[in-house]
Amino acid sequence: MKKYISIILVALTLLSSCEQSNVKISRLAENYNTDWGTIATNITAAQEIKEVKNIVCVAVIDTGANVVDNRILQGYNVIDNSRDCCDKLNHGTILCEKLLEINKNIYVIPIKIFDEDATLEVDKLCKGIKKAAELEVDVINIACGIDAYYKELEDVINYAISKSIIIVSAAGNDGMEELLYPARFDNVISVMARDINNKDLSYNNKSKHKKSFSAPGDHIICNSEYYSGTSIATVYITNFACILKQENSKVNQKHVEEWLISHSKYGNEYSYGFVLF
Repeated sequence: MKKYISIILVALTLLSSCEQSNVKISRLAENYNTDWGTIATNITAAQEIKEVKNIVCVAVIDTGANVVDNRILQGYNVIDNSRDCCDKLNHGTILCEKLLEINKNIYVIPIKIFDEDATLEVDKLCKGIKKAAELEVDVINIACGIDAYYKELEDVINYAISKSIIIVSAAGNDGMEELLYPARFDNVISVMARDINNKDLSYNNKSKHKKSFSAPGDHIICNSEYYSGTSIATVYITNFACILKQENSKVNQKHVEEWLISHSKYGNEYSYGFVLF
């Protein structure tokens, strides 16, 4: 029997404001109409301080990418086992563009696992992760998930981790008191979305059993459009992982998690806090 997952976010525009978490701290940035996420996380300063010693490559396992940039490498389409990574949903394109915008010293490989109706078999996600691991990327960004456990998914996650690949995944946008897989796995870095007023978004999936990291995920500007959700939030955490890998190629998942925890502020029962340099 076929098993299906749904994409977490398909290019959401700015959501209406609503009551969110109980984190009541000062505003993270002053202006929504700038790249407030980069300002609030201070990623630019991190890149300036940490020396780029290694070439770092990120696999974005998503809907493909329509991006013209010499830092976008040849991708792979697991749906038809081709090199055609044309993005019909624009979701993967947004992630790739934002990753490249924030970090000028990375390469991105799009791995297409979704077709135009935004659903696919779980086997396609597993195949995408395995392909990324075989390509020996440094970081895997996964902005999709499923609410059920599958051993084959855990196995391929463990396979990638065994190759010292850092895996960053979105917590989900369903407002559930549980994370989606693969974010729910202990060895995957889970990301929740936070707004400019330092509040975790009300529709975040969250868990008291496994804390996530909070990152900018509301009204995030990319190519003059605005996007919200845990998907776009993963970009910032992925870029921190890239910066650490650029400085030291031997950095593994545990090292990155420890660094993220030490650089998190304003935590709560669901989140280690907002990650900033």
